[in-house]
Amino acid sequence: MAKKKDIAEIFAENIFKDSKFQEKWQGYLARFGADIDTLFSDSYKAKVHIASVLQKICDGNYEESLQYLKSYIPSCSTDEEKNMINRLIEECEKNILPKTYPKQSERYMQYRDKLLSAEFSEAKQHYGHFFRQATEKTAFVINLDDEERGVSVMYGFASTAFMAGDEEWFANNGSDNDSCQVRNIFSVCDAKDETNASKIISDFYMQYKDYSKDEILALKKTRQKAFLDHFTPVLKPLGFKKKGTRWTKDLCNGTALSFEAQKSAFSDEYYFNVSIHDISDFYARKTYERVVIHDSQIYNWQLMSEDQIENLIQYTLTKYVKPKIEQ
Repeated sequence: MAKKKDIAEIFAENIFKDSKFQEKWQGYLARFGADIDTLFSDSYKAKVHIASVLQKICDGNYEESLQYLKSYIPSCSTDEEKNMINRLIEECEKNILPKTYPKQSERYMQYRDKLLSAEFSEAKQHYGHFFRQATEKTAFVINLDDEERGVSVMYGFASTAFMAGDEEWFANNGSDNDSCQVRNIFSVCDAKDETNASKIISDFYMQYKDYSKDEILALKKTRQKAFLDHFTPVLKPLGFKKKGTRWTKDLCNGTALSFEAQKSAFSDEYYFNVSIHDISDFYARKTYERVVIHDSQIYNWQLMSEDQIENLIQYTLTKYVKPKIEQ
């Protein structure tokens, strides 16, 4: 086995030059798995992350795999792990294929040109993420994404120091849709949509362009409250009382039914839990279910329309809440 100090170079060189690996990435893991174990011996999460990087490389997504590798740096648990990842990145950059902008629709590329000409910067390592400094620690963000019928435009304000507390990291990666603290979305499919989007996005920018980072975060909290307030008018007539982000209804035999809006600790997503528990102890649960919606965007609450929120509430009420009341 190679010495630990050489592992990064061996690993990086081979993932881009090994033809056998290109055919079957599992075979590569079999050959170099020991090196990966040595490199990240105490980090299962790092190994899983590297496995995802390998899969992207196998699929031919070289630049995406490199970006994904870089995105792991803020999660490194030790300085040694961070240094090893940085060495991997450095070696990968020497071997990576020539950088080319991924193929996008004509409309997408037109919007990209307009944003660049309007003094927006595109994230160096994440295509489609654009931003322009607004105040000292905030930026106006626009992310473009091709859709089947047009171009999705996510726009909003983000803290430039939010991601890992590192402004350089923000400059390299921009803001993901679910990391932009205050955000909206507009799908542009035709000229009329384009005209409407231009006015709506411009008005939004003018309204909040002078907000400080703290004011943007306060605005986000206001939006969170408004989102959660949609649930109360539906649950209150059924006998639920709200406390924080939980609505509870007393049942019988010393039990209660709770509907809870739980914010993810790792993203800006909300999850919804329904449980029956002791009246005096929420965590003494007798039954527990998480609301399951087969739509990855349904929990991205700032990008949900009024109709989507209403549909979510009615779906949850019909499938998860009312059956437990009737029991």
